[in-house]
Amino acid sequence: MYSLLSKLIDRLENMKKHATGNGSSQCVLCADGFGMLGASAVICVDCHKSVCNKCSIETVYNQQVITLCKICSENRELWKKSGAWFFRSLPSRSSLPASVKPSASCISATPLKNDILTSEDDSSSDEQQNNTGRLNQRPSPVT
Repeated sequence: MYSLLSKLIDRLENMKKHATGNGSSQCVLCADGFGMLGASAVICVDCHKSVCNKCSIETVYNQQVITLCKICSENRELWKKSGAWFFRSLPSRSSLPASVKPSASCISATPLKNDILTSEDDSSSDEQQNNTGRLNQRPSPVT
């Protein structure tokens, strides 16, 4: 998992480093000029810079076809695969270990709720266990 994230981060940084165009009269990625004889410009929905057709990706978002530059597309992919969309921040390079060894510490036993569960919060499986336990008990004699 972390090696995949590391590769995605490397690829994104490499793409940003090699982006040479100005994003208005040239493609932001390959620096091809726009014009009558040049490539046609497409605006990236995320960064609002101009890219050529070969450096853009069409994707579907909220049932609409949108155009992204390859940098913004890779950035979205990184946000999805890293879980950054949930934490609202990308992982830093230092937070990614070189190798990941599965351990019991990866699974947290801490409940999400800090408050004490009430009988209303109990799951149905607990209720089923309680009901089953009551059925197996003998009735107490009435005096």
